[in-house]
Amino acid sequence: MKLLYTILSASTLGFTAIASAEKTCKLNQKHCALTTAKTEKCSKQKCDTECDEDSLTNLVVTGMTCGKCSTKLKASLAKIEGVTVKKVCLKSGNVAVKINADKANAAKVHAAIADTGFKVAGEKLNIPVTGMTCGACTKKVSTALTSLEGCSVNSVCHKSGHASVTIDTAKTSKEKVIKAITNSGFKVTTAKKSAPVKG
Repeated sequence: MKLLYTILSASTLGFTAIASAEKTCKLNQKHCALTTAKTEKCSKQKCDTECDEDSLTNLVVTGMTCGKCSTKLKASLAKIEGVTVKKVCLKSGNVAVKINADKANAAKVHAAIADTGFKVAGEKLNIPVTGMTCGACTKKVSTALTSLEGCSVNSVCHKSGHASVTIDTAKTSKEKVIKAITNSGFKVTTAKKSAPVKG
């Protein structure tokens, strides 16, 4: 009888240990996935922040899938006289360039992007907004921008006082975005310069 009890006890402990190990494994996998996602998100945010300058044109480019893609695109843009490549980010699809209006224009940039096999999906605008003090303010601005045709809202934050949008300039413009914000009861302090997007 003691022998049977010993065997049953050992089996129970064994199953408990296995179950515990499986649970720990699943928790570790979940933690790993969350950590990876957080790192990728931070990398994307860092890239967008680095490209956040008044003098830059920020384009959202689709089709890049690897390091070779971004290198190819960067080399193509660097060949254009009057265009300085500041960032080609694979993770966010953000392409930031500085265009010397005396030597180049947005059309040349778009043509170079198209020649490499990628597509300009829109132009990213980061607009400083004053007057937002709470979540309700954020929601009001977001709703106003979402209702604007050709405008996709990336984020609106009352704490930082910024609205980040991606626009299709065939359907809307920076001026219309600013008007939508002011019509919602808030003020745009300074709007960032950007070249038109035709793709």
